[in-house]
Amino acid sequence: MGLSPASLASGGTRLGLPNVWNIEPSPIAIEAIAIFEFQDDAYEPILMAVEETNDGAGRTRANLPSAKGHRLEGGSSSPPETGCYSTDENSPWGLSFAFSRSAANRSSAHKRRRCFGGDHTMSAFLASDLEGRSLEEWDRVDAHRWSSYYLVFRLDPDRHRPLALHWLLFNKLASELREDGHPVEMPPFPPLPYPRRMWAGGEIAWSRPLAPGLDLRRTTVVSRAEQKTGETGSFLLTSLRRTIQDEVGGETLIDERQDIVFLPATSRPGSGQGRGPGFEAEWDVARSSSSVDLFRYSALTLNGHRIHYDEPYTREVEGYPKLVVHGPLLASQLMQAAARQRPNAIPARFTYRAVKPVFCEEPYRLIGHRGAPSTEDLAIVGDDGRVRMTATMTFAEVDPSKEASV
Repeated sequence: MGLSPASLASGGTRLGLPNVWNIEPSPIAIEAIAIFEFQDDAYEPILMAVEETNDGAGRTRANLPSAKGHRLEGGSSSPPETGCYSTDENSPWGLSFAFSRSAANRSSAHKRRRCFGGDHTMSAFLASDLEGRSLEEWDRVDAHRWSSYYLVFRLDPDRHRPLALHWLLFNKLASELREDGHPVEMPPFPPLPYPRRMWAGGEIAWSRPLAPGLDLRRTTVVSRAEQKTGETGSFLLTSLRRTIQDEVGGETLIDERQDIVFLPATSRPGSGQGRGPGFEAEWDVARSSSSVDLFRYSALTLNGHRIHYDEPYTREVEGYPKLVVHGPLLASQLMQAAARQRPNAIPARFTYRAVKPVFCEEPYRLIGHRGAPSTEDLAIVGDDGRVRMTATMTFAEVDPSKEASV
């Protein structure tokens, strides 16, 4: 019999497959399924079938096989020309399957489906099928991380908003790590043939500040995935769209884009001379980050990347001369410094781009220049006057007599 998303969702499809993994999300209806196994530079569809059962209480069970080689639709084990998939980050095998809420409970924030065509190489998968993969997570703004953020960034709780506190949230310790200290699994991404990962920039839009005790939900969607080729081989440019909402009221508090680059093992730091900031600084804050600063921020964000604490690995494997200061740490310092310059304004949006790394104990300066009436042009420059990070912050002006903390 022919298989399709419609037939699988109809509730009557029973294919008698081996029952090796039971999943009971309630209330969930299976719509379509495609399981993949990654093998070097290619991925292989194992099966496009599912046995759907219902226990009479509104719960749906998906019974998935453990081995490949199952034949379908006329006895062919070749992958079909079209199909649908999504990813479940809890799969013990790093496999993928698709499901969504039943029609009465479907939500755009739930797992999305993507379709693939006849080209089943790893390149085609990365170029087209990553976009739309999604993940939902929950966390609470607890007193420990709230107070730790204010201590690390030397802020006054009565006067300053914790603009990048959300980067301390939604982080989990991974059970398996790669050589570089990153988790083996980094959902919503599947296993990728790129052993290195770099946070390249992004944008944050604030609607309302976080507060202690808030229960939060974060929805992450891969909004961009482009494969490129450079001097050391192919690499992957991606963007994540992250929306943080108040779990109780459903209000969106933060809407964020994160740009992440996945690199091959042969990649090495660029040797370019860089450029100046392109504006005359109107204010200037001198900083440097010690190994203790890097350790504390790694601990707060549960970041195991070895370039922030293992100097022999950093030099010998990744090719940096010293420990590397976290990109998010630098961006946090820059946005908090900019907010201090305008005490009668509320930060509304921050756009930033990492240009060159900053190294442990290296002097650098946070600088800014007032652009448009509600905009601050920003940069981090090294001791050589060359840019390490560029940024722009947009403010919502307020009446000084009704001043809100920034």
